[in-house]
Amino acid sequence: MSDRAELTFVPPKGRQWVVSLIGAAALAATAVQWYTVGSLTDEWIIFTLCFGIPASILPPYMAHVQLHVDANGLRIRTPLKRSYIPWHDVTEVQVTVETAWGFEIRRVTLLLHGGRTRKLPVPYDRSPRSLDPHFDLKVAQLRALHRATARP
Repeated sequence: MSDRAELTFVPPKGRQWVVSLIGAAALAATAVQWYTVGSLTDEWIIFTLCFGIPASILPPYMAHVQLHVDANGLRIRTPLKRSYIPWHDVTEVQVTVETAWGFEIRRVTLLLHGGRTRKLPVPYDRSPRSLDPHFDLKVAQLRALHRATARP
């Protein structure tokens, strides 16, 4: 590994825009009904609030997440927040498995001093149909960089 080891992780390019378009279509259908009928029925309001708004906002938000790792620490960038975690605060790089909607999602979790944990937004891996086949390699790179920069 060189002295200037740096890694940058971004979400895999996938079908997140399809979900965003479906959410926008739900919002458009609600607007059309409101315009033609003059009022909204309860079903449309519930559908739009529960599905349309989150589905049109979350995928573009997650597409702009970035994790930059260097010898000093980890920089996490999202559209609304930026944070920095120095390596000397990290005791271990772990992989956790979550189950959501029939998928097993493997995520990288940092165990920090004092027993706190911090879940990283990227990299992640969904099974059974994996979006990122190189997840284990990315975790190994993170662990190697953590070991190389750990102070005795």
